[in-house]
Amino acid sequence: MSRNILILGGSYFAGSALVDRLLQEKKGQVHTFNRNNIPLNLSEVNEIYGDRTDPFSVRHDLPYRTWDVVIDLCAYKPEDVEMVLELMNGTIGQYIFVSTISVYDHSAMLPLDGPQPNLGEYAFYAFDKIQTEKKLAQISGKKIRIVRMSVATIEKQGIPLPFSIDQHQIYSGTRLYRKFGFQSTPLVQGMEKTYGFYKSNLKKRSYKMDVLKKSRKFLIKSILEMELNMFQRVNGGPSAPCQEQPDAFKKIRGSIYSFWSLDMLESYYGDLIMAQRNNRNLVYEKYARMDNRIPPINKSPLIGKIVEIEQKWQEELKSAYPVVYRHTCRDRSVVKDGSDFKVYLASELETFGNKTLEKYYDHVKKAIDKGKNLSMEMLRRLAENSGVESLEKLEAVMQKQVNP
Repeated sequence: MSRNILILGGSYFAGSALVDRLLQEKKGQVHTFNRNNIPLNLSEVNEIYGDRTDPFSVRHDLPYRTWDVVIDLCAYKPEDVEMVLELMNGTIGQYIFVSTISVYDHSAMLPLDGPQPNLGEYAFYAFDKIQTEKKLAQISGKKIRIVRMSVATIEKQGIPLPFSIDQHQIYSGTRLYRKFGFQSTPLVQGMEKTYGFYKSNLKKRSYKMDVLKKSRKFLIKSILEMELNMFQRVNGGPSAPCQEQPDAFKKIRGSIYSFWSLDMLESYYGDLIMAQRNNRNLVYEKYARMDNRIPPINKSPLIGKIVEIEQKWQEELKSAYPVVYRHTCRDRSVVKDGSDFKVYLASELETFGNKTLEKYYDHVKKAIDKGKNLSMEMLRRLAENSGVESLEKLEAVMQKQVNP
């Protein structure tokens, strides 16, 4: 069986040469993952396009496979490798991280026995590479190999450099011009431009946390849009109020997802994407299961466990805020007493993938362990987002409307 070799990067510089060598030596099926700035256009290579700095792209653009070897050519910071190892689908046999000899200080004593960073003007690159190596050592176990490529090795392997090493006159830049059609940049000038670019970008973003916040907002928005689209295409009877009030639908569903972890959101987002590709309407399937018009979709034992936990939360909510509960409970019965909730929730959970169910169960189990009632907290947030300061206040207002 042919090995799957995934190269993160791979479109130019060392990556392009590595792809050529792997194809020449017929080492296996070569896959590349990059932003398609410089396409390889090789029929023997499976070019996968995406952004390794974007959690969604890593999770959803990279297909599920047994990756025998992953070669990481474009990781520069610890969060780069941490996110890939955490989010990419499939299994990894060996992970090769390409570091840099810039982690070594200048020395006449060779070989060097470990990182000795030269904290000079351009030390950020080397420092971040060292931190990335340390992060890999923490999370990888035995399957990580760190490779530091020297200029001499690169020249010997015939790898075109992005700029000439004019200080040592090792490389003239002619091979670069022949392969890509542009003139090389002197080393110092290239380093200055690169440093300036990254320095300006560092001021604009706080890296991982900022990415995660944006990711979370994007996921919730995308999930709500897909769910609403599916909901509005459900036929078979009179329209439900939420079908005609999309803002209310998004507000109610959004209050639920505001408590979900990033992992849960990503997993469920993936379920919705796969459903769209397979022409499935998960909202229709939920209601069809509630009416017992289609056979069970998912018989996972986790569904019953989740329903049992959330049913208890619903009973506590109904006891504390009975009027609010009747107007907000997920229940299609006429009396709105929650008797339909177990069927409603179980039917919805059946439309989730197994990975999403596992994450959902872990989520509610952790809440139970901390003594939290997530149904209560979701409703409290919904009230706050509607301009009401508390559930107690909302209950009092609605009680007056029922009994003026």
